[in-house]
Amino acid sequence: DGSACVTKVSSKKSTNWGNHFKVGEGLLGDFLCNLTGTELEIRFENETVNGKLMLVEKTSVPIGKGDTNTVGHEKRWTSLQILSNDGTIKKVYLDAIDDIRMRDTRMQEKLGNFLLSQANR
Repeated sequence: DGSACVTKVSSKKSTNWGNHFKVGEGLLGDFLCNLTGTELEIRFENETVNGKLMLVEKTSVPIGKGDTNTVGHEKRWTSLQILSNDGTIKKVYLDAIDDIRMRDTRMQEKLGNFLLSQANR
């Protein structure tokens, strides 16, 4: 039982990215949902993948003391899907990611400006 975030892409370009970035929540998956469709470079487990972020996936995971004493389940961000430059869809688990780089310099600048505006509030 999983779910995913997929951002609707509009043909109209937005200039107000301040309303689009969700930061400060402490969840990488929430932030990555802002970047659906963005060209990324992701390094994980001695591998690098370049491509567009397709979706970020939530999976139901057991919570509690262990496999036999599970109290319940909760949905957590667990992986993302990248459409690589060669057309392959690659699943990357969030806990395996070493670093993520936005390859789109315009998006890097917009995020930097948004973070600066948040710091100056």
